[in-house]
Amino acid sequence: MWKRILLITILLILIVILARILYGVATAPPLGSHFPQKLKPPSVGIDILIAGDLVLDNGCLRVSSIDGNSFLIIWDPRFSTRTDQGIVQVIDNSTGDLLASVGDLVVVSDGGDLPDPTWMWLKRPIPHECLGPYWVVGETIEKFERPSLGDHFPQQNITQGDTLETTLKGDLTLENGCLRINNTEIGSFLLVWDLRFSTRREQENLQVIDSRTGKVVISAGDFTEIGGRVIEDPMRVQLRESIPEECLGPYFRVGFGESIKKIDKP
Repeated sequence: MWKRILLITILLILIVILARILYGVATAPPLGSHFPQKLKPPSVGIDILIAGDLVLDNGCLRVSSIDGNSFLIIWDPRFSTRTDQGIVQVIDNSTGDLLASVGDLVVVSDGGDLPDPTWMWLKRPIPHECLGPYWVVGETIEKFERPSLGDHFPQQNITQGDTLETTLKGDLTLENGCLRINNTEIGSFLLVWDLRFSTRREQENLQVIDSRTGKVVISAGDFTEIGGRVIEDPMRVQLRESIPEECLGPYFRVGFGESIKKIDKP
């Protein structure tokens, strides 16, 4: 009897070991050790953001930010990678949902930068070719759509809007490739946006959209009401790209998304 129990116990142990091996193979990211991971998800979030391009450098996923820094991303078990038609993608490990791909403009939340990740419990050592500095991914990684206007759509490298000191009403116009709001009483202002907004063209109509959802916010030609504040020098805020010479001031820094709406022209 005891031999039978021993045999069953051994078989169960072998099944568990095999299941863990197969699970590990099934969920291991294709980048292997070049996709450094913590053993556990974060328990406490830190309100820090980094925005930039998701790039593959020496087989390692990095975020290249606008200030010239390139951070190696330290992930946790919630994330994995796959390769689709030669493009490396970051996915939700539990659902398989696509979160971002190499080449995307992304915002990585929480975590923070680290001088040395070796004190953390990692699944595998970080390969020597995956150099620092390091950034620990927090709750999310979000893909943001790039504006069709490029540098003619000046953007701050942040996702939160500005304080609402005033509200402008006027026509949203496209002048010299730059989006402006024209107020009949105080003049025309170049609009400075943040990463929550982007642009696209739909049947020759230029639209301002929510860069995360693709939802239309306003369109060129609309009579609009926009909250924010007038700024003297946009170079005092961190911009993704310098403003072209043809996009003249004065400047109006756009506030929160709820402060932007199309209204009836008086």
